[in-house]
Amino acid sequence: MKTFKLTGFLSVLSVFALALTSCEEFHGPDVTQNPELSGFEEIELSGDLQVQISKGAFEVVLDGPLNDVSDYQFSISGDRLEGKYRHPNRTHDQISISITLPEITYIKMSGKGHTNITGFEDGGNRDMKIKLEGDQFFDAEVDCRDLELKTSGKNDIYLSGQCETADVKISGKTDVEAFDFSIQDCDINLSGQNEVHVTVTAKLTGALSGKSKLVYDGNPAIVAVNVDGGSHINQK
Repeated sequence: MKTFKLTGFLSVLSVFALALTSCEEFHGPDVTQNPELSGFEEIELSGDLQVQISKGAFEVVLDGPLNDVSDYQFSISGDRLEGKYRHPNRTHDQISISITLPEITYIKMSGKGHTNITGFEDGGNRDMKIKLEGDQFFDAEVDCRDLELKTSGKNDIYLSGQCETADVKISGKTDVEAFDFSIQDCDINLSGQNEVHVTVTAKLTGALSGKSKLVYDGNPAIVAVNVDGGSHINQK
């Protein structure tokens, strides 16, 4: 009986070790790739990604398991850099992507990921569009003239910087911390279960529905926000 139990235990260990080896062989060793890509100011990425976006001369660097990095493909369409997996239905480990570019005006992230944008809190007169879909952690430092922010799914968003006008449309379950992002005129529409903290200095308009919470700072002269359902608005 003891021999049988020991043999069974060793068999389980063998299967477990084989599974670990197969997993490593499937994804491969960690590698770094540096594709030569330039001439873009818009970014659209999908997948389970850790993304760092910085201001500077063009450079794109990928880090992660060989098979996952090799399966991730980039293309440039007009001013837009697009990245996605060739085989999105396969199981992929998370990969890291570092993108450096002189200017950014648009970013769209879909899937599950963590994105950090630095270096654009520079007084720039750019228009900026941000679109998030899925399960995203998004942290951005950016100055702009007009901001368009649209999200769906479950997102955590942190913004610092400033803009003149902002058009914000959020659905699903999203938390936005933007007390450090100063907006002159903001139109905000929340649906679902969201909590948004924002600083507005002149005019705040919009609509809340579902179970959303809006907290604003900045003492705007005009506040005209329609509130339905279990939503509410408060001044900080």
